[in-house]
Order: sequence, then structure tokens, then C-alpha cells
Amino acid sequence: MDTDASAPILKPYHRHHHDHHNSPTPVKASDALPLPLYLTNGLFFGLFFSVAYFLLHRWREKIRNSTPLHIITFPEIVGIVCLAASIIYLLGFFGIGFVQSCISRGSHDSWDVEEDNGGGCSPEEPPTCTLAPISRAKVVAPTIQEPFLSGDDDEVIKGVVSGTIPSYSLESKLGDCKRAAAIRREALQRMTGRSMEGLPLEGFDYESILGQCCEMPVGFVQIPVGIAGPLLLNGKEYMVPMATTEGCLVASTNRGCKAIYASGGASSVLLKDAMTRAPVVRFGTAKRAAELKFFVEDPANFDTLSVAFNRSSRFGRLQNIKCTVAGKNLYMRFGCSTGDAMGMNMVSKGVQNVLDYLQPDFPDMEIIGISGNYCSDKKPAAVNWIEGRGKSVVCEAIINEEVVKKVLKTNIDTLVELNMLKNLTGSAMAGALGGFNAHASNIVSAVFIATGQDPAQNVESSHCITMMESVNDGKDLHISVTMPSIEVGTVGGGTQLASQSACLNLLGVKGASKDSPGSNSRLLASIVAGSVLAGELSLMSAIAAGQLVRSHMKYNRSSKDVAPPYESPYSAVEVSLPLTFLDIIWLKFHPLERIFSYELTDLTPTVFNSEILPKLKNSLSLTLLRFLPVAGNITWPSHSAKPIILYTPQDGVSLTVAESNNAADFDDLSSNEMHDAIVSHPYVPRLSASDKKVPVLALQITLFPNKGFSIGCAVHHAALDGKSSILFMKAWAHLCKNSSCLLPAELIPFFDRTAFQDPEGIDIECLNSRSSSMNQADGGSDSNARSLKPIPPTEVEPNSARATFNFSREDIRKLRERILSQLDKVSDRKDAEPIHLSSFAITLSYALVCLVKARGLKSDEKMMFGFAADCRARLDPPIPTNYSGNCISFCADVLIAGPAMQDDGILFVARKVSELIKGIEKTTLEVEKDKVEKFMVPDLDAPLVGVAGSARFEVYGVDFGWGRPKNVEVTSIDRTGAISMAESKADSGGVEIGLVLKKDVMGIFKNLKYRFLSTYELNQNHSKAINITLFCELTRLEVLGI
Repeated sequence: MDTDASAPILKPYHRHHHDHHNSPTPVKASDALPLPLYLTNGLFFGLFFSVAYFLLHRWREKIRNSTPLHIITFPEIVGIVCLAASIIYLLGFFGIGFVQSCISRGSHDSWDVEEDNGGGCSPEEPPTCTLAPISRAKVVAPTIQEPFLSGDDDEVIKGVVSGTIPSYSLESKLGDCKRAAAIRREALQRMTGRSMEGLPLEGFDYESILGQCCEMPVGFVQIPVGIAGPLLLNGKEYMVPMATTEGCLVASTNRGCKAIYASGGASSVLLKDAMTRAPVVRFGTAKRAAELKFFVEDPANFDTLSVAFNRSSRFGRLQNIKCTVAGKNLYMRFGCSTGDAMGMNMVSKGVQNVLDYLQPDFPDMEIIGISGNYCSDKKPAAVNWIEGRGKSVVCEAIINEEVVKKVLKTNIDTLVELNMLKNLTGSAMAGALGGFNAHASNIVSAVFIATGQDPAQNVESSHCITMMESVNDGKDLHISVTMPSIEVGTVGGGTQLASQSACLNLLGVKGASKDSPGSNSRLLASIVAGSVLAGELSLMSAIAAGQLVRSHMKYNRSSKDVAPPYESPYSAVEVSLPLTFLDIIWLKFHPLERIFSYELTDLTPTVFNSEILPKLKNSLSLTLLRFLPVAGNITWPSHSAKPIILYTPQDGVSLTVAESNNAADFDDLSSNEMHDAIVSHPYVPRLSASDKKVPVLALQITLFPNKGFSIGCAVHHAALDGKSSILFMKAWAHLCKNSSCLLPAELIPFFDRTAFQDPEGIDIECLNSRSSSMNQADGGSDSNARSLKPIPPTEVEPNSARATFNFSREDIRKLRERILSQLDKVSDRKDAEPIHLSSFAITLSYALVCLVKARGLKSDEKMMFGFAADCRARLDPPIPTNYSGNCISFCADVLIAGPAMQDDGILFVARKVSELIKGIEKTTLEVEKDKVEKFMVPDLDAPLVGVAGSARFEVYGVDFGWGRPKNVEVTSIDRTGAISMAESKADSGGVEIGLVLKKDVMGIFKNLKYRFLSTYELNQNHSKAINITLFCELTRLEVLGI
């Protein structure tokens, strides 16, 4: 209860059965002594010594005068009462246990309960104070100015600091557990000189833990509780509470619950229920120790020993005793049922009764310890793994093949093989003791903390073996977990706390079962095993599908918006930009994603967080000041005929900061080797799109300790084309590297949409065409006509690989000569129409020929290809080169596989590419309008292979001050089937292309690349064919896996 400033310092503590809030505060004896603490202590010390002297003096006189001592006068009666009062006060002052218990729990409100509150019926609950709601405000360290500390409390605090008042006696002296915690907390801060800000004090019932859960409290730790479920177990659904700070643990367990539910549920069997305690006793000889062993294990003596054991509790029932001898020492492992209590204290009492019973018959038995570690408690031990301790449970489920594929994203054979090699073989190689599982301890700990169990008993409770095998002719997966020592209870200990009690109530196992003692704790053990089954199933599936790191990266990261500097007058102004028709065609397109990887082999988290990250954030904020629309969102106001880009002073770019300890991922991101396509996904952010708005940009910075860092970006294509997004990255890098707030003219963006003339209203026509195509995709409904959500991207095909192929300037020169030599064979070059043979055209033509062959297309099959070209300078009138928006012309054509696979196939493809390039040398808005209409209705009969990026973007020039990128990849091509293109990082004038293909197709493409370039014909004098072998020279060409 709270005290006012005029209250006395020391208040005796009484607990009453009436309502603490509806009844008046009881008058306390100490209220008659409103004195400072030092005067109160002095009064009782003086009273003790003066009364003791008075009584001793009177009794000495009686002895001298032969007066009987039992004849007591009234002054002596008063003196005895005063002496007793002073003794009780002094004993309480020095923290004597029985005095504190008498003060803190009067006889008039005592209740009869079994040890661990393990009675067969729920005991009468001790009265508790109504708790105020926990404040979400920032918690500050308590000071004497706080409401729960008065001016008089300062003297108590000083006493605790000086040591004159023991900290452990505050509850008994003050009679107010919350006030005692506040005083102890403030004293601790003064003694250590360290603040406890952030550790909450308010919002907890400290009386509920007095003498039971925690001594000398100064606050409480908050752990979030998540819910996994429903877990369908034995035909009933359970929502499982999990208290954890580990990201994706609850989500993973929830996915496992979903898979179990979709497959009809899981079933569990309780194999054994016996808590153990194993005392160690010693004899003079090993023979005597063996004699006691034989006596105890003799079935004829079990009933007698059970009677002695069972006297300790109404619910503790002896089940077995198993002994082992070590020299002269005997270890006796008692096992007994304990009702709904976890029961270690209950077992200990019974064991002591048995030892007392045996002592007269074995007088030479020396009891060394009530626990000899043969139990074995809170330690990994083979005896628990083999014999069990607490509840032994096996839980199983059959998961349908369809569920394995759709929910768990893997297949049965892979899961079975992984379980064999990881959980069984791998654990055996490691010498595991009860650890034949993926992560049972994670789930056990989370459920234990949520339900008030002893977290330390997670050690033996997590003993688990996970088994998987294919059944029903390989169509289904059988999974089971066997857990021999789950130690739980639903009464006693932390289960009585309000939050833990609520979690038990959620599961329907709160308190003791009146109808069937022990059934609640047994059900809780089964739920723990079922939750472990779900967690094992999900984690193993994530590992099998290669999703483990990605899932952890998804949850172990922090996101915060970075905005332009607030103090700038420019950022305080709202900015809006209309979308042009070249923007609108990309409105529902998924974001363009890139990852820039920077290698710094000596980079530590400390350096990253103190030097690199602050510099990147500060320069990003300054860059956004120049690129205000980039910090905004695409939205569609109700009064507007088309969407706009809108920036408000409250907007900013979402920046995710993550750390990955998977060095192999960084090697994949930056090396020259082929690897799984989805490895990149955790390192790019996601645009949080809704029907009403979509961000223009999202960024993610990921630290790879001792490797480097990466910057992933996701850009909405309707706001920025490739050139514009790279312009932003270059501007950011420039400000970061030069620690400047000024940009050179070529990096200053141009957002003025008035430069983009559209007198024909092509934008509205494009918007209507886009809406019509979306309606057809949605089944004809126009309910989402104004929705801005991008079309969901296609899933990356399983077993897909990402790779980049590098072409040097010399390689391109040789390919050009090959094309020209083939041209000479089919026509007179003088009469033939010139072919555009730029590095772009040659590289694309070469890649398309290899792609047709690698995919194994039939001669009459088609493949559509296309690319977008920057038309800022091509438009009439032209648009500034630093225009930030979409200003690209898209062109496409269809390839017939047959001609492309001929010997002169590269010439055939190069002519088509050349024709497309020539067609966009000069263009107008009307021409682009026609192209847009074709773009809206593509040839669906042929797969489209586009091109993302350009060698002219100079992406390897994005240097933030720590060197050029080791690699730059276009991540999003794994969902579009496009070819990415950039300048070569290894060779000036070279080009590199990126692909995502099925692994077998990628292997064929790689071989074709080398073989196709290995031999080519040149006819330098137009009469003599020269065969040149390039294989040795081209072995230096790199294959980069991105």
C-alpha cells in the first residue's frame, strides 16, 4: 500500500482477508511512534537494556531475601512485557526468519497447503492487491521524489546504504513490499552509482513473491509472450503461449502447428510420471552399502517404505526406488508421483522420512546429502535420458505430402534424409546426451517461462529424440518426438504469478485439478511435447528448404525511417508529382531490387555501428533533401484522375539495419561462383505496399562481421527507372564519401514533370488500359481498380541458381569479328544493311543464342526478348539527362528457336537486336504511345526475356568511401526471367550479365559459353579462313554466382 509523507518510517505488516481497497487502512501499533528510524531503534535498544537490568536487579534481591521468584509484582509484569516487545523488535530488525514470517503472515490468515501448493484441490488463494495497469511510459529510476517514496524513506535508504539496516529485512520492517522494493532499488543506485532506468518497478504485485519466488526484489524483467497455434493435440485445440526474445521462434512453431492442424492433428502418450530425488549415504564398508541396497530394492519391503514416504504429503506417492553403489557409498533414486506440483520439495520430504525410518536399522548409515546428483536435477544426465524424470511423453503426427510441399516448402525425402544426417548421425558424432533434435530447448524454455516453470529445469526437460520416416508408400511423413523428462507443474513456484497464471489458464491447466489430481500437469507436459513437435517440424523444413538464415534475417533486424533534415525549410514543404504515362505502365510492376556488396575483411560490429552506419544514415538524410519525392509515397487521392508521388514532412525512407553471421552468404553475394538464387532474398528490403499507398524506396544495410556490408534497395519502378535509381545511389555515395552537403551538377536530380509534354493525354489512356488488364486478371471485378498494390511476384522456381558471366573488351571484339565473318558468308558486306554491333548488342545476342540452346527449345518454338532504352536524349524535344522518373522506350521482338540454333545463329539474333536499336534512335510521344499499348498486351504464347540495367549506369562507381563495390546484382531478375546487365567490374570496357535459371539449365549455359567462344572463324583478307582456338585464353573468364 502507498504511504503519505507524514506516515511513520517503520510499519508492521498485516495481511487480511478483507478487500484491501474497499476496507479502511487498519490502524497499526507503530502509528503511535511517528519517530525517525534512528530514534525508534534507540528507543527499543534502550528499552531492552534498561528493562533487562531492572528485572535482573529485582530477581537478585528476591534471591537474597529468599522470596519465591514465581511471585511477580505488577512492575515486573510490565517489565517482562516490555522486554518481550523489545526482543521481538530486535529479532525482526536483524532479519530472523521465523519472526519475519510471523509478522508477514499472521495466524488468522494462514492457509494449509501441500509443499509446492500441490494439494488435490486448489488452496485458498492468498489475498492480493489490485494492480494498476502497467504504464507504457518510459520507466525512470525511483528517487525520493517518486510517489511511492516519502521524505522519511530517505532515512531508510541511508540506513540501507550505510549497512545499519539490512536490505533483506525491509519487507518485514515496512510491511509494504512495493515500498521495500523501491527503497532497496534507490539504495542500490546510490551504492553503485549506476541507474536502473529501464527496469520497471510499477505494475507488479511484490506481495505475491514474498517468501516464495524471489528475495530482495528491485523490479521485474519484461519478456514478450507470443502465441503459436492452434495446436491440434489429441483432438483438442490449444493456443500455446511462448515467452521469448528470439526472433522467428514463435513464427516457426506456429507454422509447425499449421502443418499439424492441416494434417489432422497430433497425438501424445504419457509413458511415465515420476519425480525423483537421490540421496547419498555412506557406510564403513561396501558390504554394508550393498546390504542396504538389497533391503531397499526388495519388493517385500516396498510397502513399508511407501508408508513412511507417503506420510509427507497427501499427493506424494512412492513408485520405485533404484539404487547404485560406488564403493562405500550408496545412491538411492526415489521416484514418486506428485499430483499437479512439479514436486521436488515433496519428494525431498518423503525421502527424509524414509531415511529417518531406516536409521535405527542401519545405525552406521551416514547421510551425506539429501541429493547426491543421481536424481539428476538441472544437469544433463544419462539416468534421466534412460529412466526418465518428471513426465515422460512421446508425441507423433503424420504430415500429408501436400502439406509438406505447400506449408513447409520442402519434400518428404529431403526431410527424412536431413533428420538422419543432422539429428541422429550428427548428434551421435558430437557425443550428444539426449540432444538428438534440432532445437527442442528453444520451445521448452519459451513455454516454461510463459507458464511459470523453473527455467533451469529446461536442461533435462529438453532431452528429446526427433524421428522422421516416410510412410504410406512415401506419400506421407511420420514425425515423432520422445521426451523422457519433462518437469512441469501447475501449482507452486512461479505458476502463482499473475501473468504466468494467465498463460496456464489459456491452456486450461491453471492450478490443481480437483477431479483428477495430477491431470493438469500431465496435460501441460503433453502440450510442451506437442509444441516441440511443431517446432522441430518447422525448423527442419526451413533447413531443408534453405530458409533458416532468411527467416532469421527477416526477424533479427531493426527498421526505422530516415527522413530529410527536419531543420531544413525545404523538407517542411509538401511536394507532389504527377505520374506520366511512362510511369503508369510500371504502376503494378514489382519493385526493382539491387544489392551492392562492399568487402571490408577487418570490419567489426563496433566499427560498423560507431563509424560506418552513422555516416551512412547522416548522408542518406542529406541526400533525401535533394530527392524529396524519393522519401514519399505513390498514392491516388480521391480527387485526382491518376496517381501521384506525394512527399509530406512526416515521410521518410524505411531503412532496415541487420546483421548476418553467415559469412558464406557474403561470399555468395560477392564471389564468382554459382549459388542458390534465394540466398540474396534476406538482404533486400520489402516495400510495405497497401491499396492506398506504396513507398518509393526502401533500403537495407546488412553487416557481415569480418567480411563487409551490403546495401540492398527496393525501388518502385513507377517512380524511378534504373538510371534514376542509380543517380540516387551515386548522390548518396558522393555525400557520404566526401562528408559534404553539396552535389555536383550531374548528380542533382531533375523532377520537373512540365518538361514531359503529354498534350494527347496518353497517361489517362495508359491508366485505363492498365486498369482494364488488372480487372481481367482479377476475374472482371473493378473493386480494386484504384488499388496500388503491385501484382504479387511469381515464386522463384525451386532449385534455381544465380550466376553472372563476365565478358572482357577482348571477348567482345572477338565476338564482333565472328558476326562480321558470318555476315561475309551470306552477303556482300558492301551491299548488306549495316548492323548495330555495340557492346550491348553483341553481348545480348550472344546470351540469347546460348539461352535458346540451354533451354532445349524445339526449332519451331518461340522466345520473346526485349529491352528498355533510355530515351531522354532521343525524345523530341529532349529531356534533361538527370531527369528522375521513367523515361525509357521499350522494344521487343520474337525469336524463332530454329534459326537461332544454326551455326550462324548469333548473326540472326544480332540482326534482330540491331533492328530494335535502330528503331529507337529517334522517337516521339506518339510512337511511345503505340509501344505502350503493345506492352500492355504482350504475346503470352512466348516467354519474355527482358534486360534489367545497362553497362552505362556505372554501378561499380557507387563508392561510399570504403572502396568500390565488390559486386552489384539485380536481385529481382529471379522473378522476371530477365537478364541483368552492367559494366564489367574486372575489365574496363567489358560487360557482365546476370541470369537466374534452373541449375541444370545454368550448367548447360555455362558450358555453351565456353564452347561457343572456344573456336571462331576469321577471314581477315576475305579469302582465307583462319581457325583460332581461344579455349586457353578464355579460361581466365570468370563465372560469378549472384
